[in-house]
Amino acid sequence: MKKLVPYYRVKYNGQFYEAGEGFPIDAEDVDEMKHHGVVYEDKRTAPAAEIITEPKRPGRPRKAVTADDEGQPVKAKAQD
Repeated sequence: MKKLVPYYRVKYNGQFYEAGEGFPIDAEDVDEMKHHGVVYEDKRTAPAAEIITEPKRPGRPRKAVTADDEGQPVKAKAQD
């Protein structure tokens, strides 16, 4: 028996299934359902659905902050 762990909420055979929850599917539907999640053979352990995320872009560099003699932060002065 084949099972599907969907990436998002799907409707299959008149029922809705939430993302990440495995449910049985017919063998003839495997090719179509591969587009909607991870299809696996039922062996009592389901693979985690891979969540597709975009890689994080690097942020802005931090501003330089220095400390005075008493340890209080002081903004760095612009160099001319």
